[in-house]
Amino acid sequence: MTSRWLLSEIAEELGEEAFYHSQETFTLIENNLRQNNKVIIVDEVDYLIDKSIIETLRDLHDKTGCPVVLVGMGAIDKKLARYPHLMDRIYKKLKFEKFNSDDIKEILTELTDLKFKDDAIEYLATRTNQFRQLVKLINRIEKLMKTNQIEELDEYTMKGLLNERTNLKTMQTFKQVLVG
Repeated sequence: MTSRWLLSEIAEELGEEAFYHSQETFTLIENNLRQNNKVIIVDEVDYLIDKSIIETLRDLHDKTGCPVVLVGMGAIDKKLARYPHLMDRIYKKLKFEKFNSDDIKEILTELTDLKFKDDAIEYLATRTNQFRQLVKLINRIEKLMKTNQIEELDEYTMKGLLNERTNLKTMQTFKQVLVG
């Protein structure tokens, strides 16, 4: 990854076309951001960290006043520590912890209309650590619940879903026979 590549990506996000020379693209971005103040969010910055990219982001911030949000994994602190002139500019560091049941319940409420019993939510909390992982699971569960005409999901059925069982209606009927 190069500074030129980063500037091209930022220009494209701003609806601009990058120039061949990096300095011209930088000036284009600088002028755009001065007129339309935006937040620059750089995801997976762990893979982008090198001196030229860090300096480019710092210069963009200094010249435009636009906040720069760096998103990365656990080792990002160590990688950024190599740039003390950048570290003293960092306003706040956030570390995302594992989801608990309340977090899962809130996310489910926002992302789906399906009904989950508390034991299913508890089980999901033990299975997912990342938001992206949870969203994929929710999408998969939604499809399987609709396919199998499941109204409300409990832990037992959840375990069946996560183990790739596809005909859960039969499984639920079997469970009712055993219990009832």
